[in-house]
Amino acid sequence: MKLVNMFKMAAAASLVLGAVSGANAAGSNTAKVTFDGTIVESPCSVTRDTEDQIVSMGNSIGNGTLASGGKSEAVPFHISLYGCVFTTEKDMNYTFTPGDNTTTATGAITNLAVMNNGTEISNVSLVIADSTGAALKLGEAYVQPLDKDGNNVGKATQELKFQAWLQGAATGTVGIGEFSSVANITISYL
Repeated sequence: MKLVNMFKMAAAASLVLGAVSGANAAGSNTAKVTFDGTIVESPCSVTRDTEDQIVSMGNSIGNGTLASGGKSEAVPFHISLYGCVFTTEKDMNYTFTPGDNTTTATGAITNLAVMNNGTEISNVSLVIADSTGAALKLGEAYVQPLDKDGNNVGKATQELKFQAWLQGAATGTVGIGEFSSVANITISYL
């Protein structure tokens, strides 16, 4: 009798385990992961978090603040470089230019236009400056010495620090609206 009960329990257990394993074998999922990028001829790589960044200038900038040549507060941003391998290079040469759907500002051609859906907002421009606050002219090359190690060789990590602000025109009413302006930076090594 004991042997019969053991066989019944074993049969019941195998049925339960079969049902449980069947539940675990439910459908499956698939996914696709695409890895992309670009390899360029350069001694450095730009960090992913600074290669395509958005710098928030603020969502409540009063046009009265910008009237009569006024400006918004400066907002810092930076470009970080890593994995740099330098031999004879001593400096970084960088140039800002207008990016997609952005031009130089009317009346302030050294600054970026402040764009609203492809149209320039009137009497205001975007100034890009170095870390000291000196305004940079679009299309003009600037030199920054490499951060060097004890052997006077450029370090493997480098950083370019900048700031930006909105600059009102000396005369005229500053237009209003949301804006998005794009600047490209080209960095070479000397």
